[in-house]
Amino acid sequence: MIDDVALVDFIERRARDTAIVNVHTMAALTKGLHGDQMTEIGLLRDAGAVGFTDGVKAVANAQLMRRVLSYAAHVGALVVQHAEEPALATGVMNESELAGRLGLAGTPAISETILIERDLRLPELTGGRYHVSQIACEASVDIIRRAKTRGQLGGGRAHGDGHRCSGAGRDHVRRRRAGRQSAQRSHPRRGQKDRAKL
Repeated sequence: MIDDVALVDFIERRARDTAIVNVHTMAALTKGLHGDQMTEIGLLRDAGAVGFTDGVKAVANAQLMRRVLSYAAHVGALVVQHAEEPALATGVMNESELAGRLGLAGTPAISETILIERDLRLPELTGGRYHVSQIACEASVDIIRRAKTRGQLGGGRAHGDGHRCSGAGRDHVRRRRAGRQSAQRSHPRRGQKDRAKL
């Protein structure tokens, strides 16, 4: 967890002195990744952080996410959100008939889509740059596409990251720089339609 200016500075110096690849630091969105208090985004940005994320934890508090996006917009930083509503994402596998037969708690696809729909309205309000990370269902791709088509994002920007799904390599970098939509996943895709869409 990188939520301290000294850590960003250390990583930047270490990378500059020893790395054979370009290293760009992503700092924590919230202190301790707890999702209740935002980090010092301006100071972390000044130290070299290019974006802010709580990794595989989603920021559930809409007011906090609004403040983060607003502040990040002022310092030109990217905000990356893991697309899973924590209150709904409590299962050990995708919600399905199989999960029910096995007696295992399933996580519904709506846990992803609810958070994305909420968050895609915030860049319109704040002008912030927003990145949806690790989407896994067809509906999420449709939500992002519709928001972009309608111009719902206003002055803000939102996108997903797609090199894992498409295997596009260098093409992924061009699409991302151009601000085009794509999709990334780390958790299992939900079904055949989802695999086809992603």
